[in-house]
Amino acid sequence: MTDGAAAHRPAEARGDGAGHRIATARLVKRFGGFTAVDEVTVSLGDTGITALIGPNGAGKTTLFNLITGQLAPDEGTVELDGSDVTGRPPEEMARLGVGRSFQDVKLFGGLSTRENIAVYAQPRRTGSIVRTLAQPWHQRALSKAALAVADEVMGYLGITALAGTRTESLGFAQQKLVAIGRLLALQPRILFLDEPASGLDTNGRATLSATIRKLAEDGYSVCFVEHNTHLVRELASRVVFLSQGKILADGPPEAVFSDRSLAETYLGLV
Repeated sequence: MTDGAAAHRPAEARGDGAGHRIATARLVKRFGGFTAVDEVTVSLGDTGITALIGPNGAGKTTLFNLITGQLAPDEGTVELDGSDVTGRPPEEMARLGVGRSFQDVKLFGGLSTRENIAVYAQPRRTGSIVRTLAQPWHQRALSKAALAVADEVMGYLGITALAGTRTESLGFAQQKLVAIGRLLALQPRILFLDEPASGLDTNGRATLSATIRKLAEDGYSVCFVEHNTHLVRELASRVVFLSQGKILADGPPEAVFSDRSLAETYLGLV
């Protein structure tokens, strides 16, 4: 990947070198009689790479959704840099510097890579992304500033060659990079990536791994949910293990992966 788009390194994009820190306190989310997240207290952010792991149904994605505003908790609080942001909608969390990706990349397939990223770089005064997309393409002229941001992000991710390609024709690994590019266009400091390696082949995982490592090296805080333990071992400086909605372990990968009691809970962990 090239080393372009210096403006999208957090220290330059936001004007300082500080990261964000999100802290939850006794966070609870129930779906009927099922408690998906059970009094979780955890602090995430600043810099580095944190992996959330655990068996299916452990509450990993639900925890992400609570932190990033996709869901409102039944109990507990979420704080960002010491300010209560509990239940704030995802678009507001994004403006505060919290980016979140999904397993399903959900790109605008009829738009090019450049256009996809530029939509997310629209000045706030233009309104919501939905309102922007509701108009026919020929009636909405993306601002020069938004297109410039898209160009910088593509350079940073090494995907400038895909600028004019409609995203529906891209390979899945390329689509994943475009999805990350859209997040970067929002100028986040902390990124929550939900199973970013899902569906990728060996080459795609290698590209993704290099991208995540580059983000961390450039000052972004990255938190990701992942079932691929090889990728977790390769990337994470911290591992948080969830099961049945509770945190059972939190620490360096070597400490968490060597815990035999966790291996019995999560087959294939060691």
